[in-house]
Amino acid sequence: ATLVFLALAEKIQVAHSGRVFGGQPVLRLQDATGSVVTSVVTNVTASASNGTGILTATPVTTISGIATFTDLSYSKAETVTVAFAAPGVSSVAQVIAVTPPPGDLLAIATAAASATGGLPFGTQPVV
Repeated sequence: ATLVFLALAEKIQVAHSGRVFGGQPVLRLQDATGSVVTSVVTNVTASASNGTGILTATPVTTISGIATFTDLSYSKAETVTVAFAAPGVSSVAQVIAVTPPPGDLLAIATAAASATGGLPFGTQPVV
């Protein structure tokens, strides 16, 4: 079978800035009929084709025509296009909206103090 293109078998599901994406992408090497090409071993890379953040991605080697990423992340909350490529193969891309991480990374810098019922705190909290 002649290699024609990369196809996204599984797309990135959740993308929070500064964190490894949830639902990492899985790509297939396919021929013109859509059949998976298992006889070729190649490296698949990921890159950001727009945006101002930094995409972190370790290239992966296909196994039986499948490339599974495990560590994709992007440093900034913005919409970015992630392009996947392999030598001699048509590439594929996915547009993703990278959002800020959830609030589980918040920390209290200054705790509230001097509280009297019905009045503002004497010392306001700082998060």
